[in-house]
Amino acid sequence: MARVPAIDPAPETLRAFLAVEIPEALRERCAAIGERLGREVTGVSWVKAANLHVTLKFLGNARPAQIARLAESLAHKAARIEPFDVELAGIGCFPSPRRARVIWIGVGDGTEPLRRLAEKAEGAGEKAGFARESRPFSGHLTLGRVRMPRGPARRAGRENLRGGPARRAGRENLRGGPARGAGRENLRGGPARRAGRENLRGGPARRAGRENLRGGPARRAGRENLRGGPARGADRQTSDHEAGSGGGDLSGLVAREDPGVLGRFRVSEVVLMQSRLHPDGAIHTPLHRIPLGREAIR
Repeated sequence: MARVPAIDPAPETLRAFLAVEIPEALRERCAAIGERLGREVTGVSWVKAANLHVTLKFLGNARPAQIARLAESLAHKAARIEPFDVELAGIGCFPSPRRARVIWIGVGDGTEPLRRLAEKAEGAGEKAGFARESRPFSGHLTLGRVRMPRGPARRAGRENLRGGPARRAGRENLRGGPARGAGRENLRGGPARRAGRENLRGGPARRAGRENLRGGPARRAGRENLRGGPARGADRQTSDHEAGSGGGDLSGLVAREDPGVLGRFRVSEVVLMQSRLHPDGAIHTPLHRIPLGREAIR
């Protein structure tokens, strides 16, 4: 069996993932689709051709010793799966073309052996102390990620969720604002009480105080923002629109750009990659290449 090389123990943690690499010609073909879409869609971070791959499992930040245990465990498991072919075909979006967050190239033939390989990766990861992915595996190549909005609309929504003017107005009436104070004034001895206790028994001012204490317009406005009324709902709608307004509704565009079958490639190894952030985009560096099949044992 191939010996697992030691990792430099200098870094405290590594940001890593397990992946299947794509041949360069096929990567360039996929990247060309992203370039065409990029001419019509704004607000999307497109993956560079050199970084295109099929992810088997995202590991996140992990200690080098944990990464080494994973590589050793996966080497045993991968030896039980013979090399196989995978077909890249079709284009789509997660969670849907109307609310796109991720734009992907799909997998046609080879889906089942790829799923089995991902399951082996999950098992090796769990043995090394990584959490198992809760969602079922869906083989794909990520072409682009829609950027979330950061403008005034999103901040306005947060203001209403966390304590904006309307919510504070509701609290003001609940805790003792002017309207409630007016009610107390009439209860304790204001002009209306001296005029004949009209407000104590049910006059307009006392009813106004009760209205604010029990559920008047201002308090209802506060509840409306707390529970999900127009202001909060407006934020949800704006976030959805702006997050997809990196392209808006991508249904027609994705259908028009569907490339059909892009090509096939041979999967003969799993690559354990380190990912480092860089202003010009992520830098992926192979840490381990873990071969598939019984030939790897010899």
